[in-house]
Amino acid sequence: MASGAKTTQLIDPKWTVYAAPINTLLQVIEQLGLDSRALLTSAGLDVTELTIPDRRFPVNSYYRLFQLAADATNNPDIGLVVGRVTYLKGLNIQLYLARVCKSFKDYLNLMPSQHILRGDIGQITAHREGELVELRWEPLMPETGRKRFISDEMLAASAGIFTSLCVRPVQVVKAHFTYAQPGDASNLEDIFGSNLSFAQPYSSLFLTARP
Repeated sequence: MASGAKTTQLIDPKWTVYAAPINTLLQVIEQLGLDSRALLTSAGLDVTELTIPDRRFPVNSYYRLFQLAADATNNPDIGLVVGRVTYLKGLNIQLYLARVCKSFKDYLNLMPSQHILRGDIGQITAHREGELVELRWEPLMPETGRKRFISDEMLAASAGIFTSLCVRPVQVVKAHFTYAQPGDASNLEDIFGSNLSFAQPYSSLFLTARP
């Protein structure tokens, strides 16, 4: 895949990720019955080092592992599966914030930094669009948005968090994606609804704002 090779070459070699997002992806890989050790080796990762929480790994290897898993499963929706696990593994943080935050706005102000939690991948930022709140995924490497994996993971995890956080449900009104429209968008519609737009400047969720 020429586009994948180009993305790899453009990634800053100094960018790294923590073990946590790799372990989340690894959990999905194992649940899908894939040879996790073989995929880790192909991605240039050592399984014995993934137990060290503050160990950092080249972000290039993380992207490669995602691509290898998608190729092995022939599943373009794998980012949505990983996003579900990301959401579930972060429930302890969400439950704590649900106790200390009194409103949706409070949570947005205290929203954990993805740079701190994951490493040099990107950041979720909050914006206003009229009466809606836009949660925008801003990858450090914009070219990665042309591939679905990370965008889908971050938006699926965010949808899980925000639609379950408040007493009054926060609804996903629409979703934008930077990549081209896939042939089958049914899994995207199951998570984000039917109001989807593709080939957009950013991958974003647009949510109803609650006081």
